[in-house]
Amino acid sequence: MYGNSARAPFTEDDPAVEPISPYGASKRAAELVAHSFHHLTGLPTTILRLFTVYGPRQRPGMAIHRFTRKVLAGESIPLFGDGATKRDYTFVSDIVDGILACLALGSGLATVNLGGAHPVSLKELVELIAKVCDRPARVEHHPPQPGDVELTCADISRAGRVLGFCPRVGLLQGLERFVHWFKEQTVAV
Repeated sequence: MYGNSARAPFTEDDPAVEPISPYGASKRAAELVAHSFHHLTGLPTTILRLFTVYGPRQRPGMAIHRFTRKVLAGESIPLFGDGATKRDYTFVSDIVDGILACLALGSGLATVNLGGAHPVSLKELVELIAKVCDRPARVEHHPPQPGDVELTCADISRAGRVLGFCPRVGLLQGLERFVHWFKEQTVAV
């Protein structure tokens, strides 16, 4: 949604007018619909910008799920680009805490970022997943995908100030929880 913004971390007030993918554009379009609905109805509206949510029950097509499955199966992970792109991974329980805090306020807050505030490169992510799985990761390099942004990084100071939001689950701990869940699901099938 922010595109390849020159400024990081991304604040809620940074312009989000040049998304570089249909996904980013659709997120921005949804925000504009919410703003219009608020204007027409007066219904209190809060837009929560969630940064790379992961954890148990996440969609199987997402990177952490796919990479974990591939590492555990001894298969190669397709890595697009040189692995330097960074994402602000946020564990699902931290996101839920932020959403519940927002609902508890009961009034519209405009826009609030919910993220982990510690971007990690794709290369580092693969290494961490391999460490947690206690298996080597094989990587298959591919050209960068069009529409992939170089960095996502949430400025969560507004969320902290207004919601008391403070992510509690670091990436390594979150990956350990995810891999534990993933292995349980694999055994259950």
